[in-house]
Amino acid sequence: MLMEVAPPGNHLPQAGLDAPLRIGGDIRRRLRECDSRDDETDERCEAEGVQGHARESSAKRRAVRPYNRGMDISGTYTFDAAPDRVWALLMDPAVISSCIAGCDSFEPSGDQTYKVRLTVAMAAITGTYDGTVTLADQVPPTSYRLVAEGRGRAGFLNGSSDIRLRAEGATTIVDVTGSVQTGGPIARLGQRLVGGVSKMMLDRFFGCLQAKLATHPV
Repeated sequence: MLMEVAPPGNHLPQAGLDAPLRIGGDIRRRLRECDSRDDETDERCEAEGVQGHARESSAKRRAVRPYNRGMDISGTYTFDAAPDRVWALLMDPAVISSCIAGCDSFEPSGDQTYKVRLTVAMAAITGTYDGTVTLADQVPPTSYRLVAEGRGRAGFLNGSSDIRLRAEGATTIVDVTGSVQTGGPIARLGQRLVGGVSKMMLDRFFGCLQAKLATHPV
């Protein structure tokens, strides 16, 4: 874990904040307490003059080991086919691998889990990533969860998406809602850039799937 954060509702020990601030380990302990402070302890930390130190220490840790807590992404895609046919498309490993941009390998490694190697050529996240893709919580032909994890020299990317299919006349609407987390140098790029790249890759993936309908067997 990169940073310890006090769970909501947990309060720091009263005695720990009332005790005199001493040099050495006591200071380090108090800085950790103020790093994870809640609203009640915030005023105490500021009065003791350690609030600024706590913020500075937190900033230094984030600079050394950056971590992005997550970005939400979503999309809606229309397929000119019935849900059963779209579901078959979404579950076909050959189709999935051909529609993932930069996919070098896509090999089964367990129940609905695949080992993946990707080569990404997009600005600061350029590089090779090894990871897994899992098609979990399947409810044919209406919903499933896609979970992806990847790691490379530029850091790591983890993501999960809830994918739901619904019939609308002669077409099928696919709704996607998910989130992406990054760590390492990638996290320094900021949420807007990483979120934009993630959305672009999502659009390309489903755009490719839509094009596959013309050649994919029923």
